[in-house]
Amino acid sequence: MREYLRISYARTRKDLARLFSGVSPYAIEKLRSRGIPRARRICRFCRAREVVEDEHHILFKCPDPTLQAARTSFYTTVFAIEPGLLHLRRR
Repeated sequence: MREYLRISYARTRKDLARLFSGVSPYAIEKLRSRGIPRARRICRFCRAREVVEDEHHILFKCPDPTLQAARTSFYTTVFAIEPGLLHLRRR
């Protein structure tokens, strides 16, 4: 059994399954089915030109204050549980 399937919170488990399967709520996927060119699927959070709203941008790069706060909280929790992962943050 995949480790993420053991997560007790159903919503978290569902979100991870979507992320791993490529079915995300981000513009990169949602606007593809509507025929919007990739270059026009800009991030709705930071609205930076030429920045496509995809998983990598949302999870690691977007400067939106709400997303930055969520990332900081996430990293704080993860690194408290597993300090050996700190080297990954510095990349």
